[in-house]
Amino acid sequence: MSKHVYTLLSRFMPDRYSIGIEITDHAVKTVEMELKSRRNPHILCYGSESLPLNCVDDGKIIEPYKVIQSIQTLFARLNIKSKRVHLVVPSQSIMVRFLKLPDIPLKDLRKLIDFEVKHNIHLPFENPVYDFVKLNGSERPAKKSSKPPKKDSGAASLAEPDLLGLREAASTSNFGLDLKGINLFGEDTSAPEETPEAVQCDVMLVAGPKELIEQYLEIIRSAGLKPISMEFKALSLYRLMEKTEFADPKATCLVVDINENVTDISIFHDCLLKITRTVPIHFKKPADPQQTSDTPIPPEEEVSLFSLFQSNDKESEFTASCSDLAHELERLMNFYRYTLNNRNQEFSRIVLSGDVVRLHDIEVYLRERLNMEVTVAYSPGIKTDDGLLEHAFPAMAVPIGLALRGRET
Repeated sequence: MSKHVYTLLSRFMPDRYSIGIEITDHAVKTVEMELKSRRNPHILCYGSESLPLNCVDDGKIIEPYKVIQSIQTLFARLNIKSKRVHLVVPSQSIMVRFLKLPDIPLKDLRKLIDFEVKHNIHLPFENPVYDFVKLNGSERPAKKSSKPPKKDSGAASLAEPDLLGLREAASTSNFGLDLKGINLFGEDTSAPEETPEAVQCDVMLVAGPKELIEQYLEIIRSAGLKPISMEFKALSLYRLMEKTEFADPKATCLVVDINENVTDISIFHDCLLKITRTVPIHFKKPADPQQTSDTPIPPEEEVSLFSLFQSNDKESEFTASCSDLAHELERLMNFYRYTLNNRNQEFSRIVLSGDVVRLHDIEVYLRERLNMEVTVAYSPGIKTDDGLLEHAFPAMAVPIGLALRGRET
C-alpha cells in the first residue's frame, strides 16, 4: 500500500492504525502499526530519534523544547500523519504494589484503597496519580446510585487518557475489571466498614507522580499529538509476548528490558504480573572511534598496546555489567520463589529486549551463567515492509507493545 493511499485511509478508518511512542533518556522511539482482525499486525513504519545529551535524565524531562523538536522531527521523517498515540511512563518513576485486601465490591474497595494510600502506604512522591485492579476474587459491582460521584480537587479526570494502562489491562486481560465510569479518587477518607466475610483478594496498585505524568502529556500535546493512553513498561512488553510465541499462560517467566542506564525486570505467572523492578545497571555504548582533543595520542610504536589495553578495559566493564545483571536476576528469582513462597514454580525462560548495543552477547552470558533458556524478543508474525525488523525488534519492543493496544483508550 502506498503511503498516499494509507494517509487517505487513516482519516476514514483511524481504528485500524495505532501508534506507540517511548521516550527514554537517549532517544524517542515510535512504531506505527496497521491492525486487522483476521491478519497478523503489520508495522507500517518505525524509527528513533536521538535526544541531545542530558535532555532527559532518569526519566525526568530537563529540556522539554528539545524533546518536542525530536518528536516532531521523527514523525516528519517517517511521514506519520495520525495524531493519536499510546505512551509509556518511565518505569523508574512508577510504583507497583501488590496488596491483600478484603474481597468487597469495587466502590468499597476504592474507598479502602484511598484510605490506605492517604494514611498507611508510603509513596516516594507527593501528589500521586494512582489506580488499581483486582487480580482475582469476586466481581461484584458497586450498587448504582442516582447521585453523581464526588470529585476530589486533585483527582484525575476520566476525560484524560488512561493514565496508568489499567483500564485497558482490566478490560482485555486477567489484570482486573473495567474501571470506566468509576471516580479515580474519593473524598471520603474514612475506612469502609469491614465485610463480615474473611475472604481476601489480590489487588495491584499502580501510582506515579502527577507532576511528571502531566509533563509527559503536555510534551506529547505540544508536539501536535493526542495521547489516548499511558501505561508502564511491563504491561507493554507482556502484551507483545501475548501476541507472540513467548507467552506461556501457565508458565513463570522473566521479561528483561535492558537499556544503557536502567534495566526493567518483570516476573509473570499465569498471565499475571507478579513483580516488576527497575535497577540501575550501566551498559556503556562503544566510544566514537575518532579520538577527542582531550585524548592523548600515544606514539606509533605504542598504538597496538594502547588499543589492546583499551579493548580489555571495555570488555571488563561489559562483563562486570553482565555479572551485575545476572546477580539482580538471581536475587529477584530467589525472592519470588522463597520469600513469596512460590517454591513449586520453575522459571521457563528469560526474554530480553531493549536498545543496549550488545544484547545478543548479554543473551549468551546469561544463558551460561544462569543455565536457563534465554532468548531475545522477536516475532516473525509481526511483519514490516522493509524486512529488517528482526534487527530492530528488541529496541522497538516497548512501542510495538504499545501500538498493539490498538483502539483501546
